[in-house]
Parts: sequence; C-alpha cells; structure tokens
Amino acid sequence: MPVIRQWGELPPDAAFPASVLEASDGVSADDPSVGITELEFELPRTASPVLDELDSVRLRAVQDVLIDPSLVLRATRSEAGAIADYVCEDANQAAADSLEVDRDALIGSLLTEMLPGAVGEFLFEQCVDAVASGEPLRFDDYEVGADEGGPIRHYDIRGMPLDDRMCFTWRDVSGRIHDRYALAESRNRYRLLAEHSSDVVLLLTPEGAVEWSSPSARSMLGWDPEDLVGREFADLVQPEDRELLGSMGGHPSTAGPVTSEMRFRCAGGTYLWVAVSIGEAFDDDGVLTNRVCAVRNIHTRVQVRRDLAWS
Repeated sequence: MPVIRQWGELPPDAAFPASVLEASDGVSADDPSVGITELEFELPRTASPVLDELDSVRLRAVQDVLIDPSLVLRATRSEAGAIADYVCEDANQAAADSLEVDRDALIGSLLTEMLPGAVGEFLFEQCVDAVASGEPLRFDDYEVGADEGGPIRHYDIRGMPLDDRMCFTWRDVSGRIHDRYALAESRNRYRLLAEHSSDVVLLLTPEGAVEWSSPSARSMLGWDPEDLVGREFADLVQPEDRELLGSMGGHPSTAGPVTSEMRFRCAGGTYLWVAVSIGEAFDDDGVLTNRVCAVRNIHTRVQVRRDLAWS
C-alpha cells in the first residue's frame, strides 16, 4: 500500500481537495480501491485573503491605540537573498507625526527614505541583525542630531523581529534626559557651594541621621565628614538643648528655614555654640525627603554676650 506523508497541518474542518493529494507509485488519491493511511499535502504559502484582511484590520486597530510611534517594517531582499532595505507596511498616526510626513505617504516608503543619513543606516543594520538572530532590538537614550548640527534628541527604541518583519516603536525621552542633567548640574552646584562654605552643611535623612557632611566640619568641629555620616543629629546636640530641635520642624507651607542657637558637640567632646538653621525638602506629594542643616560658629559672639550680661 502506498504511503502518503503529511507536509503540513490543516484546520480540523478543512476539506481535502484532490489537487493537494498525491499518492506514490502513480496511484490516484481519488481511487476508492486504494486504502490511504497517510495523506501528503502542501498548504498554500500565502494566507487566505479573508485572513489577510482580518489581520490587517486588527493590526490597524492596535496601531491606532498606541500612544508611541509604531511601524511595521518588512524586509526587501536582493536576488542573492540579502536584505536590501525595509519597506513600511503599516504605521500609526503618532509615527507620521513624529517623522513629520503624511501617514499614507509613509506606508510603502523605505526605511532609508524615512530616516536618511547615519540614523537610518544604524537602524537598518540593527534590524538586519535582529531578523537574523531573532533577538529583540532595544536601545535606551539613543542620541539623534549630534552629528547633524541640529537639536539633540534622545529616544528609547524597541523592535521585535517576526520572520522578515520588524515591529518597531520609539519614544522621545529628551525631557527625561534634560531633567536628569539639570538635576545633576543643580546638585553639583549646591554641593560646590556647600563644600566651599565656612558653615558646616549637613544633609539629613527624614529620620534625622546625617547622610552627608561638608568638609568644613573638619575645621569647625574637628569631625571628619565621613565620621559624621550615620550619626543621629540629635546626639550631636548638647542634651539640654535638644528640646529646641522639636520646634524646628518644617512644612511645605513654611516660608523658610528655622534657626536656633544651641551647643554642638565637637570631635574632642567639648561643645561649641552654634546657630543651626534647618530647612526641609518635600516632594510633590508633600512627603518629607530630606532635611538640610547649616551650622554656623557663633561661640565667640555668645561668650561676649554672656560676659556683658554678667558685667
């Protein structure tokens, strides 16, 4: 009995057209006298028009609800089989807006036309590698514009290969990068001021522990800044003066830091009269994030004042 093998899979309710049945030894699959135990058929390489249309509608619906720009790219190959470019099969409106082109004009255009220059060449190479390896494409803070003399923008880029296609999306994160740089610059500026101030500047946790100390702690108080880190600020204040700390708590509506005079313990165990100014930092939700403490040496002034009071 001839053996007929199965090349592919059909849906459970699929019919078996005679045109896709082949029996070996020249026996017809239509011959009822032949007992066929296995069927050999080859599914069409292209999906049905109904499925293509349905998938296209679904894809467009998914694309349209995405906030970020999104493209579906399909590889075009040379006669030798190498990927020559990528053609845009679908795009959402966000992609058209980002690339500043009409959506209908975007569909059918080539990747190298959409993104000419170094950026397009780089992304083309990455897409080729992703299709070959099957690995997703991912870049964070990718910089665009630095080599072209225009404004510098930063993007997070994601791509997912599917056979010869790439599902491709990106997000403009220039604002995030700008805020990060601005925050770092601000911190460096204030740290520079603190490190060159004659006052001791302490950064405290919300619980009151020293998180950072300026170098002036060494000259004023005899403490190495590293030795102050982790200590409770209240433990550095003369016990009789600690009750003053309770009245120095701030609030988001506080006009400014509160200042009090108290005695502060030096590294050698002696106490120094200081003016302590404490400000509090809150986040957008009103949650305390840090306390900033400035300590100024007023020991001589207090001593003179006390001497005059006794005279």
